[in-house]
Amino acid sequence: DLVGEAIDQYDKIFIVHIRSGIVPMEIEVAELDTLMHHFGPVARTEAATIGVLDAAVGRGITKAFAPVVRIENAGQRNAVGLLRAGGLIRERFRESSPASINVGDVLEPMTRKNDRNGKPILIGPMDFAFLHVSELTGHQGRNIEMDFYSGRAGGLQGRKNKRTFRTALKVRPFGTDTMLRLHLQKDPDFPLIGYELYDKELNSTKRTFIDRTDWDGRMLVEPNDTPLRLLYVKNGGAVLARLPIVPGLYPKVVADLRGDDMRLQAEAYIRGVQNSIIDLVAIRELFKARVRLRLERGQMD
Repeated sequence: DLVGEAIDQYDKIFIVHIRSGIVPMEIEVAELDTLMHHFGPVARTEAATIGVLDAAVGRGITKAFAPVVRIENAGQRNAVGLLRAGGLIRERFRESSPASINVGDVLEPMTRKNDRNGKPILIGPMDFAFLHVSELTGHQGRNIEMDFYSGRAGGLQGRKNKRTFRTALKVRPFGTDTMLRLHLQKDPDFPLIGYELYDKELNSTKRTFIDRTDWDGRMLVEPNDTPLRLLYVKNGGAVLARLPIVPGLYPKVVADLRGDDMRLQAEAYIRGVQNSIIDLVAIRELFKARVRLRLERGQMD
């Protein structure tokens, strides 16, 4: 029960893996947020000799560390939170401190709901949901105002009680890109092929076409000027989903969507019937003009 005891005693636990058989030694560090039982991405660093190993491990822990924001108030499109242990950050090191959060940072919201015995019945990050820091207020900027972007219905709002916890962790995208895969809802073996993806700016309504999914419903999402990207999935002119993604945070993300093929088949059938009606009306008008012309010429036969 050593793991359980450690989780109950600490807010964060760091797992360090050292490959000492090579030069330079490779160090991998992963953070475990004990409240949400959430493992962060793996941070990597190197050490040339044993003498600098402790400093290299310290750099890895600093790189893997994620500041925690306790969400105090939330709505459908925004949220306000309090930076935990923000008072411990020295003012002159605030900009460079790994524990600080600045305007423009992206956080991953998480929820935990316990039963009467304190055991989690719902725990972990929300699917395709991120918070974008818009403003810092309060003493030493500990109060954080954020915009909420989600691909699912509902938001962070809900009743406050002693068995529900809402927090957010600052994202640390160590990777270079993320593979997005779309498949039919409840059927991972049915890829959504040829679906269009558009990129929307955070503070604008402009959408830019990116690409279509391949034969397996996949598309590689790369970072751009902003860490958070809002992707819209379209098929046949209809918007099917909105997927906020931070490229490089996870190597692969999967979205299960309702298929749009039946709607396209019905739309194609209706358009075919419309075209048939238009052809019929055009033929009637043509015959009408010909009959009038024959009557004017006296060609009664």
